[in-house]
Amino acid sequence: MKKRMWWLVGLVTVPGLLAGTGYAFLLHGPDSLKARAGQVFRKSHSTAVRVEVVQPIRQGLDRTTAQPGTVQAYESADLYSEVSGYLKKLHVDLGSKVKEGEILAQVDVPDLDKQLAKANALVKQAEARVALMKACLARADAEYQATRDAVPQAQATLASAEASSRFGQKRYLRIRALQRQGGVEKSLVDEAEERRDMRIAAERSAKLSVQTAASQEKAALAKVAQAKADVAAAEAEVVVARAEVECIAVKVGLATIRAPYPGVITKRNLFRGGYVRSAKEGERVPLLAIDRTDKVRVVVQVPDREVPYADNGDEAIVEFDALGGKTFKAKIARTQGAEDALTRTMRVEIDLDNARGELRPGMFARVTIMLQKGGNALTIPASCLVGAVKEGQGSVFVVRNGKAVLTPIRTGMDNGVRVEVLSGLKKDDQVVRSYSGSLTSGAAVAVSESATRK
Repeated sequence: MKKRMWWLVGLVTVPGLLAGTGYAFLLHGPDSLKARAGQVFRKSHSTAVRVEVVQPIRQGLDRTTAQPGTVQAYESADLYSEVSGYLKKLHVDLGSKVKEGEILAQVDVPDLDKQLAKANALVKQAEARVALMKACLARADAEYQATRDAVPQAQATLASAEASSRFGQKRYLRIRALQRQGGVEKSLVDEAEERRDMRIAAERSAKLSVQTAASQEKAALAKVAQAKADVAAAEAEVVVARAEVECIAVKVGLATIRAPYPGVITKRNLFRGGYVRSAKEGERVPLLAIDRTDKVRVVVQVPDREVPYADNGDEAIVEFDALGGKTFKAKIARTQGAEDALTRTMRVEIDLDNARGELRPGMFARVTIMLQKGGNALTIPASCLVGAVKEGQGSVFVVRNGKAVLTPIRTGMDNGVRVEVLSGLKKDDQVVRSYSGSLTSGAAVAVSESATRK
């Protein structure tokens, strides 16, 4: 009974639908059917999420760091006076540009001038004593020469006396022998004996003369040595006196303050006539201060994560807002070599030539340092990442067979604009950069043609 009822419903419904279709065809024609078919197609196509895609680029990211920097003078010094006195002359003022060795200030120290005059007089006195001692030496040397010449003369006299003594002894013995034989009288013997004794006495006197001459020679030689010692002592006194002059002259010279290098005067704490205390007396306020600015240092504090890559010679670009964004190309000149325990940063210095004087100590700079050249890794825009990257692991949507597939990737460097992809993607993958609405893994997508071409 139920089956028969369903057949009756079908017989009534199908002819009705056919009649309605025919009526619509007769009323609107074939265009109406095409319009309805287009609406059905657009409805099914509108369910796909419209996306823009990009392809990875094989170009690793350069590791750079952008940090603020501060200009400092290449060299800076506080200038003190090493002597106390009144400021006699001040040749410079704040901002004065000076050359190396230029006189900056002079301190009046009258006591030192008097001490210098006294020391010079002592030098002349010592030099006169040297001349006197040299004259004494010359006299002693002459006396020595005379006594030395007397020694051989005395020796010659002794030799003659010895010969005469021997002759007298022989003559005495011969005459005495003749007297014993009765050949001569005894008076002749006595006369020969007397002459012999006289010659012996002359010999003894000659020996004493030789000894005296030798003693006089030694005494004269000792006087020469004494005179030489006196000359040496006098010459040493001259050296001491001259050293005292030089010492006082140095002090007088310290009363004149000169520029240690070319630069600009940045401090002036006294005016002409003011009392200047020496640094030795504990003065802590400098008379003047000078900065060398023909060359400057740009100091940058590199953060902990970039410290291992900062080395001497790394290229840097220094930009100054105060100069309308003017940039300077330079290199790292030196690094501190260690981090500050409090700030966890490392001091880096960049040297810049400043012959024109446009860079001033204290100026602010923007410094970009090239720490490491990029490798050959694939990179994608940072906007492609889905969610946060944790410990180098992230994910992106990749279009495969008309669907978005959530794909895990391992990331490398991230400069905020592009991200290195170390694994998970190929160069020809289509990575979703942006989409409208919501997107889930496996969802159908429609790729924007303009975005694909771009």
